[in-house]
Amino acid sequence: MPQGVQTSKLLEWPFLLFLLVSILMVLFYHPIHELLGRGDIRIKWGEDKEIRLKDVSRNFDKEIDPIAADVDQLKKDLEEVRARIRCSFF
Repeated sequence: MPQGVQTSKLLEWPFLLFLLVSILMVLFYHPIHELLGRGDIRIKWGEDKEIRLKDVSRNFDKEIDPIAADVDQLKKDLEEVRARIRCSFF
């Protein structure tokens, strides 16, 4: 193979993308690691509204627990209604 063909293959977009991502990872490793390691990521909207991701996960579990209990109770009630309907037809 001629030398020019091998060199042109190295400069195609997948290799260049890999090279770019690798360089960015090396350059920004420490800031990204510190940001994600702290776990103190804040999402802001509006002028005075913000929420921390830690708060979202804690509050989400607290809010979902009663809903999950209600769904379980509805499933039980539905099974009782289905059993009554089956009994009334026979």
